[in-house]
Amino acid sequence: MNDLLYPKELADALRKSRTYVHAMKKAGFTLPGGTATVAEARAWLRANPNFSCTDYVKGRGSAPEFKSIRVNFS
Repeated sequence: MNDLLYPKELADALRKSRTYVHAMKKAGFTLPGGTATVAEARAWLRANPNFSCTDYVKGRGSAPEFKSIRVNFS
């Protein structure tokens, strides 16, 4: 769960599409070095309960602003 995953691998782990992960990124989810952990993604989704990739998929411009969080597992 703390392995660094690329967007496709992260999408598989979350049981979502790659488009969903790209929408998360556009909405403010950070993938430093192009990778993130499942725990980071789940924490971001918990911090942003109103996130939906509908606007991204339907091309309605930029997604609304969401909270950016920094997860520290130390």
